[in-house]
Amino acid sequence: MLPQLSVWAKSTPLALTLLTGLNQPAFQALSAGLQPLLHSDFTVRYRPWQPETGVFPSLAETDLVVLPADLRTMKPTASHNRLTEALWAGRFVVAGPVPAYTEFAETAWIGEDVVAGLDWVLANPEEAIARTERGQELIDRDFVSARVARDWLAVMAP
Repeated sequence: MLPQLSVWAKSTPLALTLLTGLNQPAFQALSAGLQPLLHSDFTVRYRPWQPETGVFPSLAETDLVVLPADLRTMKPTASHNRLTEALWAGRFVVAGPVPAYTEFAETAWIGEDVVAGLDWVLANPEEAIARTERGQELIDRDFVSARVARDWLAVMAP
């Protein structure tokens, strides 16, 4: 996806933050491979993901979230957590077609071509905001702790 984003950024400047569990040396090695793709309108920075702080501090600094997916290497049990965290933080999501994202199809842009998703967001900002709000409503209704706890109690109650 990064080569596509590099080309795309020549017409729409892009500052990408990679929030990742890679340690700094591993990311530096990855960065060396990225150098040929970078230019004045396409920058990439590294932010380590830390369980103590989670993703919300980084999400607060973003305009939207891109969740790429390589279904050839992805675990079939991949969850919707990344998508729900981004929506809950009020950020629109452009995501690869992860099976767990299916129920959020009306609240995010989900597809194989992330650049097409970015183009869609720029062409439809009001709809992106409306979808994000619908996503927050869906999460509030079906995924917040109190709702999940009630569902577990219903299953476990005698």
